[in-house]
Amino acid sequence: EQLNWLLENHATEYDYVLRLDADEYINSSKPKKFRETLVKFSDSNFRAISVQRSYKFLGSLLQDSEFYKRNVVRIFTPDHRFTNRLTDEKLIYKDHEHSIIDLEIIDENLKSIESWLIKHVKYSILEAKNFKSKGPMSRVQKAYYFLPKYFRSSLYFSYRFFITQRLRGGISAQLFVVCQSLLYRLIVDYQITEDFLSKKTQISNCLLYTSDSAYDSLRVELGVRLII
Repeated sequence: EQLNWLLENHATEYDYVLRLDADEYINSSKPKKFRETLVKFSDSNFRAISVQRSYKFLGSLLQDSEFYKRNVVRIFTPDHRFTNRLTDEKLIYKDHEHSIIDLEIIDENLKSIESWLIKHVKYSILEAKNFKSKGPMSRVQKAYYFLPKYFRSSLYFSYRFFITQRLRGGISAQLFVVCQSLLYRLIVDYQITEDFLSKKTQISNCLLYTSDSAYDSLRVELGVRLII
């Protein structure tokens, strides 16, 4: 909602918008070339442009990772809008208006690993809320959430750790995969499960405190079974 509000109220006069997070920077020593490339795009029909994003974790560039030079849309015309998703929002665009630019963005968190973990715990709460409220999801995300809870987290971690990364990249890269694809995803599943359990408890409490005396004993029995 914040991004869409910005595009509607403060970006209409510009040709393109470049989105950067606070812990990202453009990995280029030639800003003039970057500008010239954008000018060429302004004369074409391309209105959504992907750049290559890489991660630095604990000072190390994660080259042996699926996140190394991954294409993400970060340059776009201001008439575009983002999906109304609580986290990991995506730009809505059409394939024929999309292109890729040879530009790398580095995501480097300079804070402590404790703050990084706390941030991802907050993200996990938003991700769980998005799932529970049936918010926007891509086809890949829908396929992921179709799998059983906790099993999908372990499966995703195994895929990244043993197949895409193949134990490469050193301790920093391996720790990143453990935190980002296993711990984070397990916490998301826990948030989803916790909400389900709390709903069962609320139902049981409603049954226990019902004032209808004719069915008190039955409702108490049902309430106990629900709690168990």
